[in-house]
Amino acid sequence: MAVLQLLFLTFITGVCSQTPKDIYVKAGEMVTLHSEVCKVNDTATLWKQETDQTIYVYSNMSAAEQKRMGVVLYKNCLVILRASGNHTGNYSCHYLRRNHSQRFTLTVYTPQSKEYDEKNRFSDLCYTPGSCQMFCPSVNTPPKDFKPNGTTWHTENGEPSSGYFSSVEEKDSGVYICTRSYAYSGQIYNMTFTVILDVQREKPV
Repeated sequence: MAVLQLLFLTFITGVCSQTPKDIYVKAGEMVTLHSEVCKVNDTATLWKQETDQTIYVYSNMSAAEQKRMGVVLYKNCLVILRASGNHTGNYSCHYLRRNHSQRFTLTVYTPQSKEYDEKNRFSDLCYTPGSCQMFCPSVNTPPKDFKPNGTTWHTENGEPSSGYFSSVEEKDSGVYICTRSYAYSGQIYNMTFTVILDVQREKPV
């Protein structure tokens, strides 16, 4: 049955024709594709769509095979543990029971890429005088089996930062980088985000 399902996937296009969701990640970091239509326990298959429609990951793939590929399939999520250039491409999740699908376009950038920083910029706003706790974005995060292992901050110039100001000032405005770490199966995996902090004089009434 599994073989027939895989063969069937090479021909189906699904009933969804929405524009693929764009996802960006730095090489060496973790990224998660969250599908709104696929459920692994309901016979779903996630696959990498290439020119030959090659199957990438399917629902009954063994844990050992997933580990060899550096991915984790969890319910409606495909987690790529350490992204590389080879992971760049188009992905589709097909829900066979209803013939629904969802598409993604994943782009993997080099760690030094300025384009990645531009595409993954998030804004934060604080007011002076007052304290300021910066927020590290929670985007494309892994499922609950991945345990949070802390968040670190540094400035665009590489200087360490706590992400917190007891008395923030306008001069603290600028570009900050936060890294979320997750522990899974004895390993630590990271996700990095760029945050633009805007400090304004006073909070409007």
